[in-house]
Amino acid sequence: MPDTLTLEIEKQAKARGLYDMLEVYYRIRAVGLPGRVDAIFLVPNTQDNEWSIFTGAKSLEWLSQMFLILDGAEANGYPGFENWYRRFSDYVNSERIRMVPIADRHKVNTLSKFKALVPWAMEQGITSVCLVPAPFHYLRSFMTAASVAIREGVAIGGVPELRIYTHAGAEQPWDEVVYHSQGTKRNTRRGFVGGELDEIVKYQRDEKDGLPNSIEPTARILEYVGTLA
Repeated sequence: MPDTLTLEIEKQAKARGLYDMLEVYYRIRAVGLPGRVDAIFLVPNTQDNEWSIFTGAKSLEWLSQMFLILDGAEANGYPGFENWYRRFSDYVNSERIRMVPIADRHKVNTLSKFKALVPWAMEQGITSVCLVPAPFHYLRSFMTAASVAIREGVAIGGVPELRIYTHAGAEQPWDEVVYHSQGTKRNTRRGFVGGELDEIVKYQRDEKDGLPNSIEPTARILEYVGTLA
């Protein structure tokens, strides 16, 4: 039986006619996880959702020795590196945690976190990383990260310089009202699923942070996913 995330994405994507985006979701899930990755990235979110991310990352200890946390300030809904480092150290040995630097510690959003992660990972010689987002943020996190990777020189149709996988964090109550999106939006986790799809459509169309169409067209994302299989 499909899990709640799959059922919600199917429902919301079909209601919007976003069948190509649904295909991305199916393909990512079909790829799954490899036997090993160089690092696991805890995708920043609000404190309401951090248990999901910490627990999901903890469940992947077998996948990598390295866990990455973004060096952001306590701002825009993100509890900040210091808080996440301290709290996640209750889940894994702190020696396994590394900080990912970001140009503006007070500007953490879905695009900026991956613009920080991808080039830094390449500079560090990291060739594979697994994202751990809150479940409702699963698809937009991956599509944004893949878009940045494509623009950083990934060869579509060939072997990518950085292989990005994703694993949803642990489920929390879907009908609980929480904060998300830099702490400015409030909805149930279930309600955020449709909103995330709308955000993908928006950022495939609109400029953000000086980048036109900050999420690549769905067809290009599918090409990237094809390099992971």
